[in-house]
Parts: sequence; structure tokens; C-alpha cells
Amino acid sequence: MCRRSAGRDGQRSESGFTLAELLVSVVIMGVIFLPLTTWVGLSFRANRVAEENTFEATGQAHLTAQFEGDIRSAYQIRTDVPFMCLGAPGNSNLLLTVWLPDWEAATQWWTDTTLRIEYTLGPDDEGATTLWRRTCNSNGTVASAIPVLHGIEVPEGGAGNMINCDNPADCREVSMAVDTEAGEEFTMRSTKRRECDFEPDECLEEF
Repeated sequence: MCRRSAGRDGQRSESGFTLAELLVSVVIMGVIFLPLTTWVGLSFRANRVAEENTFEATGQAHLTAQFEGDIRSAYQIRTDVPFMCLGAPGNSNLLLTVWLPDWEAATQWWTDTTLRIEYTLGPDDEGATTLWRRTCNSNGTVASAIPVLHGIEVPEGGAGNMINCDNPADCREVSMAVDTEAGEEFTMRSTKRRECDFEPDECLEEF
């Protein structure tokens, strides 16, 4: 019968790792995996930032195009209107009122035809100051309210300083300067078509 060999101390040897070997293995694994996990985390963060920047740029481009179209096709543009459409959201600060060139809607106050567009400031669902584009029915109520840009930084002196027009009672050239809490700055500009003063039906094609 075979007998197991014993060590010098008379104890039988047992296979396995010593504590020192385990510690060395843990250190090696840490050296390998720590940079790897850091790289993966940075990659996810970079992708998220890139997606947010792309979304922000796309949102700004869409907002600028919408703003330019609203101003160009308007019958009347005013920054001195003391009232806004009834209803929430976006009913905190009225920046700009764009009256649509629809004479029939202007005389039939009992209809639900969209009569004007408002650019306003108001909180979103999370409480952030947001730029809203609201369409109003001819009965003075909100037909739709779309948050077009979140995280607006209101300038010193009030939200009215965001708007610049050549005549507050009947603007033709209008610009809106927008600063965001993320540090983004851009300005939207547009000019009302002169045809809209005399032939408003032609302007409706652009809505």
C-alpha cells in the first residue's frame, strides 16, 4: 500500500495557494481591471455627453427655424401685450405675441381656430425655467403648449431683455437672445414679410 509523504514537520502536505500568492493575484487583477473599468465608464460618459450635445444642437436648430417661420409669416408682432392666453403650462412670462394673418378667425371668436402664437417663459415639470411656444384659440385659451428649450438663464433686468424689436407695438425685425444654464448662448433673428401687411392670405401658406 502506498503511503503519502510527510513534510519535515511530520504534517501531511496539502495543495493550494498561500496567502501571499492570493494577495499577489488580487493586486495583478486590480492593475488589469481598474483601468479597464475606468475606460468603460469614461466611454459611457463621453457617449452620453455627445448625445446630449447632439440633441441640444438639433433642438436649437429646430427652434430657430420655427421662430424664423413664425415671424416671417406673421400679420402683427408685439412685445407690449399685457395679457396671455388662459391655461398652463408656460404662463409665467409673456415674451412675444405673434398674430396670425387669418381674418376669418379674428372675427369669429366662438371658433377654435388658432389665432396667435406666444413665446413665453415658465417652469417645466422639474421646475426648470423653460422657453415655451404656445398656440392660442380665438376664444383666448391655450390650444397647445410645447417646451422648446429647457434650462433658460433669465438675464439681469428681467425676461423682457431677451427680446429686441424695432417697434414693440408692431415689430418687423425681431431677435431673441437665449442663454441656458449650461452656458449655451445663441440668438434667433427674423423679419416679417411685407406681403403679410397687405395680403395676409398668402402668409398662411407658411404655417
